[in-house]
Amino acid sequence: MRSSVESSLHLVKVQQLAVAAGARVVTLSRPPGMVLVPVRPFGYHSPAPMNEVTTQPADHDIDARGLLCPEPLMIVRNKVREINSGEVVYVVATDPSTGRDFHNFCRFMGHELLAERSSEDRFEYWIRKG
Repeated sequence: MRSSVESSLHLVKVQQLAVAAGARVVTLSRPPGMVLVPVRPFGYHSPAPMNEVTTQPADHDIDARGLLCPEPLMIVRNKVREINSGEVVYVVATDPSTGRDFHNFCRFMGHELLAERSSEDRFEYWIRKG
């Protein structure tokens, strides 16, 4: 358990990292500490439309169907840590929150969300490690 001083220092560090990554951070005062709310920066763009990247096999496949937040993100995070820069991970998931999660993950960690495709209950992503 962190002390309130340690928690405050941790939140300040998270805020500094978010700002350095280009995010605008809104700090709300709320006892007993602060809440950081990341906001998409002005000029945020979605990944490129579907293209030849999505028709080529990826270097790694992850099937996260049936898993709920935060499991798909944690599985992708662990896989990306293992692979080399430039390799592509293909992810298929059923949790709609993965769109937000993978956009933020790529933006904050310096990876590239090459493309995404979604249907009613299926979400696909192609992520290139930065």
